[in-house]
Amino acid sequence: MARRRITNKALALELDVHPTSISRLRTQDVLPEIGGEVLGRLIDGINKLTVEGYGDCTLEELTELVLE
Repeated sequence: MARRRITNKALALELDVHPTSISRLRTQDVLPEIGGEVLGRLIDGINKLTVEGYGDCTLEELTELVLE
């Protein structure tokens, strides 16, 4: 989100959640279990707030698979 210049507050307002909820999602090492609807809302919110030139947000941009 940083390279897209989206703040926690702006995304929280877009999704109607508390900014701390967004902050926790961004800083956790392990993504909590969230459903497809929530992921879809996150992606849609990021796409809506993104400045031109960055393209659409994808699931791969939001997650990182770490094999142990």
